[in-house]
Amino acid sequence: MPRARNIKPAFFTNDNLAECEPLARIMFIGLWGVADREGRLLDRPKKLKAEILPYDNCDADDLLYQLAKYGFITRYVIESTAYLQVLNFTKHQMPHHKEIASVIPAPDGHPQITRHPYIVPDKTRASVFKRDANKCLKCGTSEQLSIDHIQSLAKGGDNNINNLQTLCSKCNSAKGVAIKDYRVTNVEPTLNQRRANQATSCPSESLILNPEPPILKTESMQSPRKLELESELEVELQKKKVAIRLPWIDLPFEWEPFCQEEMTWSKEQSHSAFKSFYEYNNSADCKTPLRKDWFMAFKNSCRNGITKPNVNLKRNTNHGKQKDYDGKLAIAQGMCEAS
Repeated sequence: MPRARNIKPAFFTNDNLAECEPLARIMFIGLWGVADREGRLLDRPKKLKAEILPYDNCDADDLLYQLAKYGFITRYVIESTAYLQVLNFTKHQMPHHKEIASVIPAPDGHPQITRHPYIVPDKTRASVFKRDANKCLKCGTSEQLSIDHIQSLAKGGDNNINNLQTLCSKCNSAKGVAIKDYRVTNVEPTLNQRRANQATSCPSESLILNPEPPILKTESMQSPRKLELESELEVELQKKKVAIRLPWIDLPFEWEPFCQEEMTWSKEQSHSAFKSFYEYNNSADCKTPLRKDWFMAFKNSCRNGITKPNVNLKRNTNHGKQKDYDGKLAIAQGMCEAS
């Protein structure tokens, strides 16, 4: 069955190919579709004419002779069977990864199996899976994982580890050749990691006068949580309303007033609620793992009763008590004035 192949602009300006008859050039293109993933096929001129040039009165064997003469194909015989090898086929063509392997023996001087550009080395695959925590970066599943080229080979990409990411087969197929990088939360070191590196001083630093003071966090952010805080890149993307994965693993300090004042949750309840929010949005059940405004998503989820704290934690009642006290004080003052 003929396959879909690529044709490059240089084909039409090739000097050697110009020496062949026009039908020989068409025959050459047709051979690409009939050949297997290694560029090999049976050397059967009559059948090739019927498949490639069914409406033209020509000598297919002579056309093949011309292509062989100018170095575009090799005709060879193994065990009384004639074969064709399209030269430089794997250099210019990119067969589909599911296309079956060639069963035709290779001619002398050619490997039986060619390692195509899209085949990622096993060592590189293992490194990418490990970096991405052995899960799909889009949906979070750990099944049917595959390596995706962020910029496809067809658009100039390569097998560099920075151009590779882990996606499941379903997400990989849905992405196609689009350039989408789902590694946003993995490609930049966290602020804590950067500050730890910057804290390692060299002897010459003691000579610097009036060094810049270190960036201090608020009391809430300095608490002994497992804080691998968002990278600077993630913060900038959220400010610019770019859809990314949830970059925080613990409740951001700026979100606490909403939890304690509007939701009347205690500090422990607020962190418990965020934990459930974080776990859901990083699970395979989450249908929208990428959002432009995570704070708004968190508030809506809390107000709608979707995100809740642990039921065993006590609610913050100080805010309500203060309102009751203010109300009773106003009533007492009114009674005193009336008397």
